[in-house]
Amino acid sequence: MHRITIITVFWIALVLSANASSIEFPVTPESLDQGELVFSVSTNATQEGISFRVTIAAKTNAIASDSSAYLRLVTSESGARSMRPVKPEPQVVLQTDNYIKRIEQQVPELACVGATNGTPSSAQVWQGEEYASAGFVLRKNPRYHAPNEVPRARRVPLVDFEVTIARYASAREAQQAVEKGLRQRPAMTPPKGSYKGATLYRYTSGGGNAICQYGPYIVEVAPYSEASSPLTMKVLDVVLGELKIDDAAPATNAPSAGPSHWQPSSPIPPIAEADPSRRSLVSAQVPSIMQVMRDGDFLTVRFPTIQATNLMVGHKMVTGIMREESIDFGGKAYPLGMSLQGGAAVAASTNTITLPRDKLPPPGQEFTFEHRVTVFETDLPAQHMWSPQSGKLYKVLWTRTFRERFR
Repeated sequence: MHRITIITVFWIALVLSANASSIEFPVTPESLDQGELVFSVSTNATQEGISFRVTIAAKTNAIASDSSAYLRLVTSESGARSMRPVKPEPQVVLQTDNYIKRIEQQVPELACVGATNGTPSSAQVWQGEEYASAGFVLRKNPRYHAPNEVPRARRVPLVDFEVTIARYASAREAQQAVEKGLRQRPAMTPPKGSYKGATLYRYTSGGGNAICQYGPYIVEVAPYSEASSPLTMKVLDVVLGELKIDDAAPATNAPSAGPSHWQPSSPIPPIAEADPSRRSLVSAQVPSIMQVMRDGDFLTVRFPTIQATNLMVGHKMVTGIMREESIDFGGKAYPLGMSLQGGAAVAASTNTITLPRDKLPPPGQEFTFEHRVTVFETDLPAQHMWSPQSGKLYKVLWTRTFRERFR
């Protein structure tokens, strides 16, 4: 009797269309470091087997936004190797959070103090498929909130700069969103121009916000102080560079070869083996303090302190975090937005949200800002358009509502 060993190996084929090159290499526990690229692989049990997520990060230069990747399954049997495609073809999405590091490297005057990303809430300006946003302060001579604005807290810096990237399903949707967003702003619409292959709108009044649209992406750079305003275009150049936009890029309204062809993945079914009656201890991180500062129609929401706790989680159940924001006045709650993420660890964060004027009380009337954090378990794995409550085994494990009053 002969024993035959079958080894299944993931092979990644990465097509770098920016320089017309293509490379293939295996991704195994022993080969996660591939020279210029580093891979991390996470898995999750599903009804039909194992789902996995592969994250590809560049050590030095960024991966071009028009690059693509596909997956092949390699099986070795008695020394013979066969390679076949994976069906259905996995979704490949470019993450935009690397621009934060580039800004700090190339614009050393700025330091990041908080970042968020995910699916936009109704309270955010740009309503795309996904977004990434970061706030920055000036390293020299930073501004701080008055002590009475943030009781029992150390000096809290005022955000000098905010950068937001929103990705839409198509270039046409991004263009329509820009035109609609500019019409809704109280200031006069700035002139339309061309800048490094993108459409540029630059306000001359106020802080001098710069808004760019390239393909499915909208980028807004917003300086909040006079000292940070001269850095606007320098920061915009960094972000556009991360998206690999240059003078040779295609027209802004033409679909690009990569991100604009994004399509949602197929729904992932509930986990058949999930069993909430068999529970085990899981370490979690939850917020303990919320700090909120108001500046006109903007609220800066900070969760500076995180504490550890233990939760009992069901066998093969998926954990996640839901965050809900609302305004309460006159005995009625007005939702601002909701976000979801996987896991059970809430990170310390700073986020700036816009208060919709149609949901604010008359001047002088008091209102309450509420932020509810919920850690839950469900048998429905995280996915595009995730609705964890749709799982039959959904259960709240921990929840807390933070409140702050304003007038």
